[in-house]
Amino acid sequence: MTPGMHRIHHSARQSETDSNYGVLFSVWDRMFNSYCESPENGYRGMTLGLEKFREKETQFFHRMLLNPIDWLHDTCPHHAARSFETGDRPRFSGFR
Repeated sequence: MTPGMHRIHHSARQSETDSNYGVLFSVWDRMFNSYCESPENGYRGMTLGLEKFREKETQFFHRMLLNPIDWLHDTCPHHAARSFETGDRPRFSGFR
């Protein structure tokens, strides 16, 4: 597996994100039919990353470290309901 082959896995297009999981060998992707030979718009036309993480504020090192915690926090039903009430995205305030 080359870095270019795995790079397709980081595409914003869902069908490409769900492909090329391998880092060292492509045999698993080929075996489970998740191998993608090339991106639909070519490598230069491929958009990388999830839309919600393309904002400048999410690119700082400390924000990248907090991304998994923010995601877990956002899945908590109590905080999700509060975010609908206030219209604001809840921020991590610690585990309770």
